[in-house]
Amino acid sequence: MNRTKKIFREIKNYFFLRRVLSKESNAPDSRWQTYKLRKNWFGRIYTVISLREEEAGEEEMVKNWLAMERMKPINEYLTDLGVHEIIFPSIEKIENSRSYLVVYSPLFRETTLKWFFWRIVLLVITALALNYLKNII
Repeated sequence: MNRTKKIFREIKNYFFLRRVLSKESNAPDSRWQTYKLRKNWFGRIYTVISLREEEAGEEEMVKNWLAMERMKPINEYLTDLGVHEIIFPSIEKIENSRSYLVVYSPLFRETTLKWFFWRIVLLVITALALNYLKNII
């Protein structure tokens, strides 16, 4: 598959993700509210996972594993929504707490800012050239 097709597929997947997130976040009986998920304007999904007080004394590796175990139901929910292949998770420890910030971001492999920049530059050059030709003729 050539790069242009991949880029259009990624853009299509992004709008599918936005539609699903909008529908789920507005549904009152959805698991979205159960897991206390939030989304931003770009389509990232956020949540905070907290460890219990008795788990806070464990080694860092064990705490990371426990946090990932707590992510499992959320991952299954996102799989049920059909968005698991077009997002990727990241997990960060929140300083001075027993909590972790989990962020699921849209996945873009081919679509980059550089690609968009050069397409806009080409469009501007084409528009300027057409305007120049129109004024000459």
